Amino acid sequence: MSLLPIGACSSPGLKSTLLEASLQSLCEPFASAANLHEVARRLPVRRQVVGFVMAGNIPGAGLHELVLTLLAGGAALVKTATAEPLFFTRWAARLAALDPHLGARAAVFGWNRERGDLTIAMRQSCDRLIALGDDTT
Repeated sequence: MSLLPIGACSSPGLKSTLLEASLQSLCEPFASAANLHEVARRLPVRRQVVGFVMAGNIPGAGLHELVLTLLAGGAALVKTATAEPLFFTRWAARLAALDPHLGARAAVFGWNRERGDLTIAMRQSCDRLIALGDDTT
């Protein structure tokens, strides 16, 4: 889910083919069931909601932390950077298609700095908050 209409968003200089290649490379460590089960087996199960404020300068930065949060049993609220609103929106759609149960524990949103009310609501809704960047990153 995104508060920014996907058709109206574009990442400056980021072509769709680069986005797909980046998704493929970043997801590679989690591409096999054996890898996923091995990572998940080592993680303690958490029942927390973790908020992620993603950076806009590197598409996919924070993906591994996000995936590990989900594998550990947590849920994730992801706030995309206005400079890069597409990567995590597409990632979440792909995750939901591959594993609806896991995908249901991740929600992706986008808003700009003028919507401080949404940032406050996110902070209040999360047990933990991980800020990987801001719009100027």
